[in-house]
Amino acid sequence: PIALFVGALPPAEHQPPRLDDYLDPSCCCAAGTNGESSSDDGDGAASASHPLDGRRNSVAVDAEVYDLLLNGRKHDSKFDLRNSPLAAFLYGIMGDAGVEAALGKMGPVPMTEEGARALLQALPRTAVEMIVVNCTKIAITRADRLMEVLGT
Repeated sequence: PIALFVGALPPAEHQPPRLDDYLDPSCCCAAGTNGESSSDDGDGAASASHPLDGRRNSVAVDAEVYDLLLNGRKHDSKFDLRNSPLAAFLYGIMGDAGVEAALGKMGPVPMTEEGARALLQALPRTAVEMIVVNCTKIAITRADRLMEVLGT
């Protein structure tokens, strides 16, 4: 189950560790200016400030999409998570163009092992390293296999 790798949805009385507790976009984002607010370049794309590091990312992101991924929908759903901090992390680092390019490398759906490797190789290496290393803190029984991913 995905919860083994990214952490379970926490009950109100207990907060188990989750992958997004360990993600630090400042290690992967291009250094930018101070924590300026989003700026639109006229085509609907914005360079949104990343709320976790307070620095402006140099890639074009749609601020509304980023906010939706990070903070989620206004209402819970029975079929899906409210937000996706991992997707927000990657989108904030890669922007629209980077995500499109990476997804173009994976090939047809359902994803094959080769497609999965191509997708991983298309992601920023520092982001993959951060995700894998921190997944090993949660998925302890899979730590050795997860570290093998970095060698490929």
